[in-house]
Amino acid sequence: MTAAGTDPTGATKRSSRSTLPPTGAAPPTLDQALSTLLADHPTAVVAAIGEDGATVPVPPSVPVGDGHRVVDDTSTLELVVPADRVVIVRLFAETRHRGMVSAPVRPVDDEAGPVMVHMVDAREHHGVLVVVFGEPFDAAGEEMGRPAIAYLPPRLVRARKDPGAAYVWVDEAFTQLLGWAPDEVLGRRSLEFIHADDHETAIANWIEMLGEPGLNRRTRVRHRHRDGHWVWIEITNTNRLDDDDHQDVITEMVNISEEMAAHEALRQREQLLHQMAETVPLGLLQVDPLGQVLFTNGRLHEILGTRAAASLDELLDAVFDDDRPALDAAIDAALHGPGSADVELRVGTTDRPAVRYCSLRLRALPGDGGGAPTGVIGCLEDVTESVRMRRELEVQATYDPLTECRNRASTLTALATVMQTHHQRRGSGTAVAFVDLDRFKPVNDKLGHAAGDQLLAIVAQRLQDAVRDGDLVGRIGGDEFLVVCAHVRRPIDAMKIGRTLAARLTGDVRVVGKRTPLAASIGVAWSDDPEADPDLLMAAADAAMYESKRSGDHRPVLARAPFGMPAVRVAVED
Repeated sequence: MTAAGTDPTGATKRSSRSTLPPTGAAPPTLDQALSTLLADHPTAVVAAIGEDGATVPVPPSVPVGDGHRVVDDTSTLELVVPADRVVIVRLFAETRHRGMVSAPVRPVDDEAGPVMVHMVDAREHHGVLVVVFGEPFDAAGEEMGRPAIAYLPPRLVRARKDPGAAYVWVDEAFTQLLGWAPDEVLGRRSLEFIHADDHETAIANWIEMLGEPGLNRRTRVRHRHRDGHWVWIEITNTNRLDDDDHQDVITEMVNISEEMAAHEALRQREQLLHQMAETVPLGLLQVDPLGQVLFTNGRLHEILGTRAAASLDELLDAVFDDDRPALDAAIDAALHGPGSADVELRVGTTDRPAVRYCSLRLRALPGDGGGAPTGVIGCLEDVTESVRMRRELEVQATYDPLTECRNRASTLTALATVMQTHHQRRGSGTAVAFVDLDRFKPVNDKLGHAAGDQLLAIVAQRLQDAVRDGDLVGRIGGDEFLVVCAHVRRPIDAMKIGRTLAARLTGDVRVVGKRTPLAASIGVAWSDDPEADPDLLMAAADAAMYESKRSGDHRPVLARAPFGMPAVRVAVED
């Protein structure tokens, strides 16, 4: 049996810059390695990491010098650029298995270039992992002024096996990587050291390789380290059994732990994102530039009442046809416009006919270097209750709850809008009719306020029935109403409206089961001046109403503009 460390193939060994101790020399302890690091980097940034990965105060037992910059209150992740934070995370995971690891990173506050960061497992004597940020390193991989300290296991291991997969020779790197001394593995089958979950893969690879001389086969498995942890390795077995000079299987094992750790970190991150996407109360979606659906979460389908779909059009089939143009415009804005768009949509399906209101926020996913978007992500929220509450508030702010007419504030706002908008048309003016009920107080006094409320509701309904489409009726207060009519050509036309209203408010009505006389005093005002003051127009109608009330004949009166009110035209009754 060939001695470990001697390559029986006769191949020339490649030189290496490894700073591992010479063959036969005892490797340095982690305490020695830490001391060497701190001595070789007297001005380095030093930090400590606890078991949970959080930055903790550097223990007094760590031999930091006066020139070291100790970081206690800042995460080590924040000391490097965002793209290199994954390196720190990987080093944290690897250090606890290997004892000490190093890697280049780019610090956030140093423009001199990358530095080598070293992480040492000092838990045995100091209770923490110690992080040392070295000096910038050159293209050769060495730190300026000194070799990079890297007590890292080698990445490539070579071994020989017999047809039964038993080790017959291992090189020095085998011990350095996996911890096993040669006499602990020689003669033992390699399957003994492979993780049980990887046995099937390893056996299939071995059998396939044995089936053809000269064939090599590659696979990835977990190999047990002497201290019990598992090392991910990529194994390449080459069949040399028919070679009279060798009659063995040559095995090369490459340490891929960092790569697999990165894959595992990515898998865990994707799993976390998936779990987050399924727990948020919002619908989430992602589509490519062609509208093909790449991702949706369950909440999206709950809101839409639809199943998974391949295209965005199919996915959003529940959107009302009337809202489709707004949806298409939002998608176009996200992909080809400013890159973002928000739109409110109505959705409903045959199975769920009740209308749901949804808020859809779309954001473009920018391409590399700010190029064309690679797609769109969307966030869908069911805002049905919010819309209902908003509309209820709008109704409360706009309408009188007793009569369902507009309230005073809404009526005055509408009057101003009508006068500003419709006076732009030639030959068109605005008429207002101020209505005040006659003998309303006796109704309240004799029959009660419930009877008075019923009478007000009857009056409001009769006014609504009497006006034209587009006219509005507002309750100004108490038993006073204001009717606003647009597109009234002449004062005489305004008076016709007043007479129609007076006719509808004359006669007897039944209130709380009793016949009650109904009558009203009505004042009418008209103007076609776009500069007219709405308040003055209403005041003129109010004044005319008092003239009608004084006359006692319940006939409407047309306002005559007093001094100081040139905006209200003097109208002549026909």
